[in-house]
Amino acid sequence: MPRRSWTAVVVVACLLVPLAAAAPAGPPTFGAAKDVLSFSGDVVGGLSEIETGDVNGDGIADVVGTRLAFPVAHKTFPVGIFLGDGKGGFVDGSSLWDGAPAETEHGRQILIADFNGDHRNDIFVADHGYDAEPFPGHRNTLILSTPQGKLVDASGNLPPESGFTHSAAVADVNHDGSLDIYAGNLCCGDHTPPEILLNDGTGHFTRRLDLLPPDLQDTNNYVYTRSVFLDANGDGAPDLVLGAANQTADSTVLLNDGSGHFRFGPALPPKPFGSRSILISFATLDVNGDGKTDLLAGFQHEDFSGRRIQVLISGGDGSFRDETAARLPAQDEGQGWPYAIRVADVNGDGSLDFAVSLHQGGNERGPLYLNDGTGVFHQTSLPATSDTFLFLDANNDGHVDIFDSFPGGPGGTERHQVQLQLVRVAAPPAVRLRVLKDRLRVTWAAVTGASSYEVWRNGKRVATVTATQFDDRRAAKRVKYAYRVRAVNELGPGEPSRVSPMEQDFVALGHAGSDAYAGLETFPNPGVASVELVSDELTAVCPITNQPDFYTATITYEPRGLCLESKSLKIYLSRFRDQGAFCEALAVQIRDEVAAALELEAAVVHVTLRQKARGGITITASV
Repeated sequence: MPRRSWTAVVVVACLLVPLAAAAPAGPPTFGAAKDVLSFSGDVVGGLSEIETGDVNGDGIADVVGTRLAFPVAHKTFPVGIFLGDGKGGFVDGSSLWDGAPAETEHGRQILIADFNGDHRNDIFVADHGYDAEPFPGHRNTLILSTPQGKLVDASGNLPPESGFTHSAAVADVNHDGSLDIYAGNLCCGDHTPPEILLNDGTGHFTRRLDLLPPDLQDTNNYVYTRSVFLDANGDGAPDLVLGAANQTADSTVLLNDGSGHFRFGPALPPKPFGSRSILISFATLDVNGDGKTDLLAGFQHEDFSGRRIQVLISGGDGSFRDETAARLPAQDEGQGWPYAIRVADVNGDGSLDFAVSLHQGGNERGPLYLNDGTGVFHQTSLPATSDTFLFLDANNDGHVDIFDSFPGGPGGTERHQVQLQLVRVAAPPAVRLRVLKDRLRVTWAAVTGASSYEVWRNGKRVATVTATQFDDRRAAKRVKYAYRVRAVNELGPGEPSRVSPMEQDFVALGHAGSDAYAGLETFPNPGVASVELVSDELTAVCPITNQPDFYTATITYEPRGLCLESKSLKIYLSRFRDQGAFCEALAVQIRDEVAAALELEAAVVHVTLRQKARGGITITASV
């Protein structure tokens, strides 16, 4: 039996990334590829697989990668952990290992899920090992999270076997609350047939051949290169769909009886290239919005050439029907075969789209199929990518980005790149004005994805800056100003911000007319730990008698980044001369306004007002 027909196939599990952020329908635009990580191929080997998931529990998408030797050899390499920073960057996660890192020889598929029940993701790698005669197989790899947030090689928790595991899938097959694994073993190795690995809830697995139909132990005639769990007949139990290699005519559904025992169900529709073509990639999504899980299946010819994608719609009874002609445009065979199908809401319109990762595609760009919202897909192209890419949200902006990997190998460099999706940037959420001695300072909050900012004064653009502040030194005295800010990226400027909330006549402190300004000004703290300011020039009006009240005001605070400028305080206090206020209320008001100007909590600012005797009574109020 010719083994070559299935041993040279590389596929990773498809990832559904339904993201909530809305964007106009239509083809997405991605920025230039940026290198985020690189490794010497002489040290780490050549990349074979990547998959995404949060492996360190910080809520940010990370990437896991496996490596192999070029040319093939009996050699293992560490599993790569690439940690996302949520800003579009990634770092080497080798520091997560507790002990020696897990190593693989030829990882074929990566599963990321919580296998030990600690609510943190773990990793399973289906590893078939040396990919040449006599195909000796290899043990699979299990990586578990620890209570300390580390990762540990727990492969000893798997049965001691060396099968030729070409695919894997994960689900709770027996409804005990623990995730189990289907290991899609083919021939060779120690001749372990396809099996269910039952989880005891702690990440320890037991081999159960009896849960699958006995025919599957005949690995000469029942050969399946791809697998996925889904509920095919609506009974709430995960069923198993197996994609057939060239030795097996039909792909099939194995129906779960609810206790984890599987039996043959309906066959999938005929293969598009004939019975000896190979189903090499699966993805799941609800194509037609009927609440049932449908399938995308990727095929190649027996000689590894060409590709064809089938859209298989669930009948809800375990069967699937082929609706490819109604839901996809006409397909040519192309050069590359469908290494993987990646599913995500790429353009943010609320409907799941998909793209095809091409292996041996030359300069051909992978097709991107955009969903029109009814389950009909329109084809466009991805930007240039390698054979190995993922969809994920690299910068936490709610939009799908591309993580792209290049394998390296001897004398080469394993490289990882990110292409961020470009979307019209949002308006800055807050624009504020601050009066300094000789200028107006405009500040705003940073906008994700912005490369620069346009500052507009009274309807005219006055500056373009990369920082989140602008000092307007051309502001004239006694002129009313309104500022807006627009964030800018490669697609151009976004919507303008609201008008700055502090529209006011600008009067520079220390210049003519400065008495008209009663604001508090600050300057950078030069390093002092505490400040006390005392003034006997505070006058307010009694709100009952309308008679003046004279105060000595003492203000103390523990500065952080800012100190209070004394001249502005003098002018600030003078504004109360015509205002009616009780001593106690005035102390609270001054405390709160000083704290706001210094950007401090009110609790670290203290104000004491001592009212000079009037009517024989002296009042002291402290906050």
